[in-house]
Amino acid sequence: MNRVIELTFIIIYTGLLTYDFFLSNEVRFLWVKWLLLVSYSVLIVTSLLMRKGERNNRSNNVWEIGFTVYIVALLAFFTIIGGQSASGLSFYNPFLWIVVVISLADTFWRAKREREVM
Repeated sequence: MNRVIELTFIIIYTGLLTYDFFLSNEVRFLWVKWLLLVSYSVLIVTSLLMRKGERNNRSNNVWEIGFTVYIVALLAFFTIIGGQSASGLSFYNPFLWIVVVISLADTFWRAKREREVM
């Protein structure tokens, strides 16, 4: 079940980024934004409820690293094909890189602590 949630999470997040890069200037696609945001919120709540006991395992670390790499690659792809973020996501945004570095550092430190405990 967790894999289904993770795959759904990726699909919804990809939809949100696609909307941000290509459809946000179109008024007729405003309903897509709200549908994606509601889906994203429901998915986060569901994910938090289902993952209560599995916070420290190797698959979560791999998931976090893979998801971070996927998002950066998706931003690169959308930029290359001519998209422009309406919310300001770009490779020139220092906030993006701060979040990426913090996310990866936290994952690596958690994995290191888990190895030391074993």
